[in-house]
Amino acid sequence: SDFVYTSTSGSASWYGSDASYEGYKSISDVSYVWEGLNEDALSYANSSFTFNSSYGGSVVYLCYKFEEESWQSYSDISMEVSMLSSLSVSSGSDTILVSGVSKWVTFTGDYVSSGDQVRLIRTSSSVSSSETSCADGMSDQVVASMVNGGYADTNVLYVNGSGMVDLGVTSSESGNTLWVCYKFGSEPYRLYQDLEFTVSYLSSVSASSGSTHQAVVNATKVWSLSGGNLNVNDSIRFIPMGSSCLSEGVSISSGSLEEVSDGIITIDSSYEVSFTFEGAWSGENVSVCYKHGGGSEPWVEYADLWVYVSALSAWNSSVGSRDALVVSQSKTYTFEGYGMSSSDTVGWVILNSSVSNSSYKIDCSTLSDYALSTGGSYVSSVSVLSTSSSGFGEVSAAFELSSSAAGSVVGICYTFDSVSVKY
Repeated sequence: SDFVYTSTSGSASWYGSDASYEGYKSISDVSYVWEGLNEDALSYANSSFTFNSSYGGSVVYLCYKFEEESWQSYSDISMEVSMLSSLSVSSGSDTILVSGVSKWVTFTGDYVSSGDQVRLIRTSSSVSSSETSCADGMSDQVVASMVNGGYADTNVLYVNGSGMVDLGVTSSESGNTLWVCYKFGSEPYRLYQDLEFTVSYLSSVSASSGSTHQAVVNATKVWSLSGGNLNVNDSIRFIPMGSSCLSEGVSISSGSLEEVSDGIITIDSSYEVSFTFEGAWSGENVSVCYKHGGGSEPWVEYADLWVYVSALSAWNSSVGSRDALVVSQSKTYTFEGYGMSSSDTVGWVILNSSVSNSSYKIDCSTLSDYALSTGGSYVSSVSVLSTSSSGFGEVSAAFELSSSAAGSVVGICYTFDSVSVKY
């Protein structure tokens, strides 16, 4: 419907099955062609017709008027008026596509048939509101990626016998809004601006401190999320790398160490998430699962957005008691755990000034709270003793505290990269 059709030869009109006359058109641009030995005159003429949506699904017949003669109906000359009215999807929102994930799209309308063709075009200043934007060779047409094996020929999708296409687009369309172009049989494409998709994609994360790909057990990690068409009330969770987003997720806490329901964090308007891994996930690589569309889309894994969970699991001294230090006496400690490296540091934070003082410091954020060594430093670099393919390793560091720490109660602060945790 609302499309231009062409007829031939006086005045013409089309009428529906109720036999009412509609859409009178005068014929112009008549051309004469001579054929045969007796030079019979055959005339050809063109006229365009546009049917509005009320005629969608109708079969219309031709009425023709030769100059001043009476109207004559030609019931053997008819057309079906095709119309696309809506679409629905197999999962999630019918206005959202997630990059790299396909969904079955079902087109509803009149005379939708197997072999009809579908294109998507980007909305932009170069796209006109006419059907010419859908024609072959026009810019801003999207090459759809068939993730689940749908039928595709460059930027054309073919409708199956159920009026469906398996539709997915690549991450290059992230954030774009796409309109539907639909082609009934051999008819020209029709642009449907009211049928559109917005493409969602989580492209990257950045950490407020430390490495994006490293978290430390019991240390809060803060990520800022970036991507196309991210929404408030989207959801994020972590899974062991290589498992499914439908499997049980990784147990985490929020930044305030309150349990997160089922390990799922709901995105707010800051598009930041804070999370804390429990000790059970030490040494694990975990990847991101994300729900777009305000949580309406299925979970999708972003395997390139991953985190290795580091942890200090044990420490021992080379001589004497592990829990005692003597002023001006060097002592070497070994530390075991996951994700340790030569760039790590370790120090002793003064928890209180004396055993009788009940006011304990609980973090490692202020360097002046550390016990000073005889060499004038607050922390010691570590030496790597061993590492394994699983990320488990052993490092060592030597300490010799100055007299300023005498009588104090101290605790270990271990810094992975730039993330410090008190043990």
